[in-house]
Amino acid sequence: MRLEDLLAWSEELGAPFDTSDVYRAGGSHRDLVRMVDAKAWHRLGRGSFVSAAVWAIANERARHRMAVAARLRGKDARWAAARRSAAVFHDLPLLGQVPAVPQLLRDPDGNRSKGKNRHERIATFTEAEREEIDGVAVSNLARTVNDLARQEAFRNGLIAADGALRRGMGQDELLAMAKAHKDWPGGWNAIMVARLANGLHETALESLSWAACHTLGLEMPEPQIQVFLGSRLIARVDGLWRARNTIGQADGLYKYNDRLGVIKDKKQDEELEDLGFEVARWGWDQAYRPEGVLDERLRRAFERGSRQQVDPRVRLVATTLEESLKWTGLIAS
Repeated sequence: MRLEDLLAWSEELGAPFDTSDVYRAGGSHRDLVRMVDAKAWHRLGRGSFVSAAVWAIANERARHRMAVAARLRGKDARWAAARRSAAVFHDLPLLGQVPAVPQLLRDPDGNRSKGKNRHERIATFTEAEREEIDGVAVSNLARTVNDLARQEAFRNGLIAADGALRRGMGQDELLAMAKAHKDWPGGWNAIMVARLANGLHETALESLSWAACHTLGLEMPEPQIQVFLGSRLIARVDGLWRARNTIGQADGLYKYNDRLGVIKDKKQDEELEDLGFEVARWGWDQAYRPEGVLDERLRRAFERGSRQQVDPRVRLVATTLEESLKWTGLIAS
């Protein structure tokens, strides 16, 4: 492979290359220095590079994938991306940023039992819990979610777990992984995440909201319920507390900047309220810090809704996972 072929390959795949690749392609150390100084190549780490053009157009997750691939090229084959780094490869939703440093994992394999730092950990890690994505070794989906649920806040774990169920993982598989690691630190937190996860939680904000309900000691709503008046669909709501005649809607920030969307939501809420429902809406801030506004808003809604009577012409229809995936574009309609 010539040097220009190496660069074309890197740009086409968005893949990193290292000094040994450059030398095999006929390049020299002078070429490395010249290309980095000219900002034609972006240095990912010691001895690892990627085309600066590729780096410039890559989003945060794509850049992290490159950084992980580059880091693993310098490690032995037992290492794999794990936790948040693996979540990036599995395209799972995450609360917060992708890690600044790749998070890796390998099995002890009879050698040292503790990693050199918090980013590179050594723990029981079977071959069955490994897979490859685009040529990069990663912990599989179930192990990735389990590690996040054990080691991070409950809400973080639920967001990842809900995303995994929407990507085809079965809840029984998620629960089996959690039970297999129940004696590990955070094991019971992972079991609770597996039990409450639901593929019908369509957004990270919804997952965050239902995690908040769990934290506040409130019952969990039925997700994605279609409200019909006769044969006419009035709304598909994020959550319904049927016994409380209460509907919950988790709204992202974009709604507040969309005047037409606000007007549409207001009309929809008025129609739902005319039918006997109490409607509560909230955004990211309230769901992230639920003690206070969200807690009070829902409890007041429950109190009012419980005193109301829903129009007997109303039909409530549960959304299937397949319908939800089509509506959100994860599968073709």
